[in-house]
Amino acid sequence: MPTRSPRHHILLAALSAFALVLICHSWQLGTAPLSATEGHRALPASLMATTGDWLVPRFYNEAYLRKPPMHFWVLASLSTLTDSQAEWVWRLPSVIGAALCAALMALFAGRWFGRIAAWCAGLGFIGLVSLWPGSRSADIDSLHILATAVGACCLIEVGFGSTQRRWLWGIGATLAITCAVLLKAHAGLPLLVGVLVGGSIINRRFRWLLHPAVWLPFVVAAGALAAWWWQVHLALEAEQTATDVAGTNEVAFNVFNLARIGTALLKMLPQLFLFALPLAACVIVLPTRTDHASPRITKAILASILVAWIILVLNGITNPRYGYSTMPMWCLLFGAVCQAWHDERLSNRAQVWLRQVGTVVSATGALALVLHLFLLDEGGQRPTTMLVLACISGSVGVAFWMNRRVRNAAIITLVTICLLTFPVAAMKTTERQESSGLRAARTIQRLTPDNTTITTLSLPRAKPEMLFYAQRDVHVLPREDRTPHPLAPGTWCVFTKGEWQTWRSALPGNFAESIELKAGDYTAHLARFR
Repeated sequence: MPTRSPRHHILLAALSAFALVLICHSWQLGTAPLSATEGHRALPASLMATTGDWLVPRFYNEAYLRKPPMHFWVLASLSTLTDSQAEWVWRLPSVIGAALCAALMALFAGRWFGRIAAWCAGLGFIGLVSLWPGSRSADIDSLHILATAVGACCLIEVGFGSTQRRWLWGIGATLAITCAVLLKAHAGLPLLVGVLVGGSIINRRFRWLLHPAVWLPFVVAAGALAAWWWQVHLALEAEQTATDVAGTNEVAFNVFNLARIGTALLKMLPQLFLFALPLAACVIVLPTRTDHASPRITKAILASILVAWIILVLNGITNPRYGYSTMPMWCLLFGAVCQAWHDERLSNRAQVWLRQVGTVVSATGALALVLHLFLLDEGGQRPTTMLVLACISGSVGVAFWMNRRVRNAAIITLVTICLLTFPVAAMKTTERQESSGLRAARTIQRLTPDNTTITTLSLPRAKPEMLFYAQRDVHVLPREDRTPHPLAPGTWCVFTKGEWQTWRSALPGNFAESIELKAGDYTAHLARFR
């Protein structure tokens, strides 16, 4: 019987990781309506697909340039291919992005450290609980994390790997970094700069920074973003519309905000480390010696994470989501530790410590599922089968870890974590149903005729799914025309709470009726002019 090659094992690990993540995050994908910032991605993509204007993202007749266009292009392309605008269409790219990220982490770990590292890095991706919500959302985060992490890995291979084909990896870095910049502009730069700065310093290698495969990806990415922005500027200038600079203002607000450094250091940084657990626990027992090029690579990965976090702190970033692009790098370090354990290059003390961590993770996963099913399930639906499976898997996992049956214990722990994804998905579905503007949209549908054009001010930026689900034509008043003034008789308007108070006070007696619209904690008002 032929023996499987290491490359075959690594490919199998990548495919298994892809399938596992895809299955765990696809459950109830289209059940919940759009909520939070999902509408900010789905609505411009929907308009791209229906109007054919793929250059300028828009909220109806208003340009929306807070984010670059790549994510809108992906969603609009999938909507066109499937001829559907269902919720699962908007969320599927994030699921596929997370699955691809797990698979690629397995491939990189296998290339650098070995086949055991490939399995552990790929399957360990599902243990990054902080990435679960974004992995089944219409938001940008999942695809951006994928592009940034792959770009960082390609740069690490160029600088510290054993490849003789730097240009090939440079092309990979160019594609990944360009996608990252077109998805979320500068947000992925901390990790990429971390590779260049941290990896070079810790390995005392600097000449590789002069290679075109290193700096060309950043030039191409910046050029692509600038070219798109310039074309948008020309298009809006032809329409005699002012260019939306909200994205530029957001960048300026988040760059070197010295007033928030203390908060970032004391709050955001500990949160990032906690969110990276249990994989981040491997940092204490990272192997100091491995075969081939892995000592340099291991140091470069760890240094890139640390430098990225330092950059976030210096910029005063207080939201840990901006550091999520570093999370997949922990999968690689976790894979390196598991490979070292398998190759008997870890001390007995390190092995004991890792077994204790595995015991805690297995028990905590089962306990979290039990608490969710019995304490947090307000609807009274308690899937008994999953509860029993979680208790059994958690208990068996603990027993295996304590009896040093590492492979069986790891499998059971993985099963426990995977089981946990389903109730968390159900909880997120309930949360989206409560906070979405769907119910308010149905009220708008019930009270307004089918051929109504809804006039609004800033609501598309505050609660876009409300108008998306209302299925009415929408006209957004220009910014210079939003001071209170009489509109045509019979005009239906939807105001935010603050706008309604201003317009009602300035124009008393001008409204025939008004209805309060509730979407979770958010309040809007539907009103008709006399």
